[in-house]
Amino acid sequence: LAGTSRVVRWTGTNPDYVLRSLVRCALCGEMMCPGSTTKPSTGKTHRYYRCSRREKYGKDQCAGRPLPAAALEEFVVARISNATADGSLAERVAKHLEA
Repeated sequence: LAGTSRVVRWTGTNPDYVLRSLVRCALCGEMMCPGSTTKPSTGKTHRYYRCSRREKYGKDQCAGRPLPAAALEEFVVARISNATADGSLAERVAKHLEA
C-alpha cells in the first residue's frame, strides 16, 4: 500500500467550513462533521464533510460517504442564490413571521 497513506486531521473550529453544524447525513440524519485529508506525497489538502455516526461507530452503522466540502458548499450557495434571486424567499419568510 505504499503511496496510499493519508493523514486525517481533525479541524476543531476551522472557519473554512461554512456549513459546520448545518449539514445532516442523508442516510442516517446525524450531523456531517468537517474534516480534511492531506496526502504526504503531494502535500495537497482535501476538505470534506463526513457523517459523525459513521466516524464514531463505523460503516456498519451508516453507509454515508464523505462529501467534498467545496462541491457541497458551492451547491448550497447556488441554491440560496437561486431562491433569493426573485425575492420569493424573502416574501415567504416575511409571511411566516407575520403568522
